[in-house]
Amino acid sequence: MKNLEKFTVNPDTNIHDALKIIDRPGGQIALVVDRTQKLMGTVTDGDVRI
Repeated sequence: MKNLEKFTVNPDTNIHDALKIIDRPGGQIALVVDRTQKLMGTVTDGDVRI
């Protein structure tokens, strides 16, 4: 699970910081998790860029 932690954000993370994760090598996605690390959703490049 630790390998995925570098791709996680919390619901309060701003788009700029989420894009930093998405742009990492091997990224392409940010996993939105709550305080207990439960998956709430995802953010992808296509969600925020045209």
